[in-house]
Amino acid sequence: MASLLAFVVLGLLLPSEGVMRAAAGNVPSELVLAMIPSREPDVLLPDLKPFGDLLGEALRKRGFDIKSVKAVVLTSEQATIAALGTGEVHVAFMGPLSGIRAEQEAGAEIVTASVRFGALKFKGQLMTRGKESNLANMDNFVERVKAGEEFVMSYTSPGSTSGFLFPCLKLKQKGILPGDFPNLKTFFAGGHSSSFLAVWNRDADVGWGFDDVREGFRKRPDDTGLAPVDVANGRDEFDVMQEVKAQVSLIGYTDFVPNDPQVVAGDLDPDLKQAIKEELVTLSKGDGFQFINNLVDATEFVAVTDNGPLTNKDFDVIRQAVTEITPIVAQCSNQ
Repeated sequence: MASLLAFVVLGLLLPSEGVMRAAAGNVPSELVLAMIPSREPDVLLPDLKPFGDLLGEALRKRGFDIKSVKAVVLTSEQATIAALGTGEVHVAFMGPLSGIRAEQEAGAEIVTASVRFGALKFKGQLMTRGKESNLANMDNFVERVKAGEEFVMSYTSPGSTSGFLFPCLKLKQKGILPGDFPNLKTFFAGGHSSSFLAVWNRDADVGWGFDDVREGFRKRPDDTGLAPVDVANGRDEFDVMQEVKAQVSLIGYTDFVPNDPQVVAGDLDPDLKQAIKEELVTLSKGDGFQFINNLVDATEFVAVTDNGPLTNKDFDVIRQAVTEITPIVAQCSNQ
């Protein structure tokens, strides 16, 4: 009888579907899911909103009194970071650098990260105009900059990890910070594809982007001027990429960077944070797969834990780069 009574009491204490649990922190009735503006809102929201609906449904089944999920794309990375700190955003898909900045400036917590075809990390790459540039490799580029040869170099945007922060760190390590070399001019192209196009269109002699941004141009003949895929006449995507890679080649890489994280606001209920982490992983492998694949080109989300496969310590390389570059960030540019 005593064991039966204990079972009944335990059953009353544990939340079940449709039973709301007590909260030790913030459990918003409307959960706000945000994404940094990597593309136009009207491109992102058709996938972000249904993913948010799935997340809300999953959290309600776990006993959280969340009536709805609102999906938003704010005007900038900084606006997203600020909203995480003021409680206007509760979950956000960030870039690697903006995720760390959200942690440092807004008290957000990294809970999961994107996986791309099994890879948990990526690199930035330095592109040039193939044989036309006559640049053999990164060391050759460094030597010619130090010798006074003039170059124009494109970054992506100031908030990019692989398109600005880590490239600047690499240039510092090589001893050619643009601020110290008047012959090395720089500009921000506005994005990874735009940095590729700056090299393609000869607006830049060299340009930074994620590895391998060139793959995105398989089906963009209007941007490159190349003949489109025409399978009927023997021209497939492989042929297009052969031409793209012949005309824009790679001469160097940054160090590895952890993939983009998903973060939660620091003031959320601890149980809700854990549930969001678990449901992001579960949804990414199930009903939410196509949405996250469209949004961030991920094949799944993985939990960031103390024992891997991706840990919070893996993001220390970004924290260290921020510490090292912030005092000299003005020297990264020469516009």
